[in-house]
Amino acid sequence: SDGIEDMFEQRFDAKGMWISPPRGPEKEAESKELAQWIETCAEKLPVNQRMAFFLKEVDDQSTTEICKILDVSPTNLGVLLFRARTKLRECLEKHWGNQTK
Repeated sequence: SDGIEDMFEQRFDAKGMWISPPRGPEKEAESKELAQWIETCAEKLPVNQRMAFFLKEVDDQSTTEICKILDVSPTNLGVLLFRARTKLRECLEKHWGNQTK
């Protein structure tokens, strides 16, 4: 038994369709490029916004934990995250989105 049947059951449904299709090389390259642009754009954020964003979105910390780490209220954390996300989106739209144009 080489486990091939188990692998097929985990990857394909009863109709033989992918349960979760593999990522192609273009998607993988695009994902890496996007991650690099996020890092580049995040460097331009104020430290508290950058920390709030990465603690929440990358480290998946809870609001309570982030508030303790940054010594801010939940309301202030919401403002920090909103501003960070807005600035990151603006930067990504300006730079990363224009790479193919």
